[in-house]
Amino acid sequence: MNTKNTIKILGILVISILFVGCGPQPKPPIYQWGSYTKSSSEFFHGQGNPEALQKHKDVLEEIINTSESNNQRVAPGLYAELGQLYYQLGQKEKAMAYLEKEKTVYPESSKFIDQILKQTEGSNNEK
Repeated sequence: MNTKNTIKILGILVISILFVGCGPQPKPPIYQWGSYTKSSSEFFHGQGNPEALQKHKDVLEEIINTSESNNQRVAPGLYAELGQLYYQLGQKEKAMAYLEKEKTVYPESSKFIDQILKQTEGSNNEK
């Protein structure tokens, strides 16, 4: 091979590498899910298990805190789910705060959250 061909091949190789390296970078995910899938599966398979409820609550709190600290949106439904877990743990004020936060962040969930709030208020009145 002569030097002219070698220079052409090296030039093409360098240009190819530059084009590949300058390609679009993948977009970061819109939401941060952490270990939600595993945690929710363990929680729903261990219904009635206080340890599973506490562990799932901790995972949701971690996901929410990580998302908020990284300036990412919290995935739809996570505030509401955490609110329901707090309700099950008897922490009604925290539960209501997270349900209201779900409505604020995702206004389209208002009707659903309002239904949950009515049900919880109704069960509170019965006790």
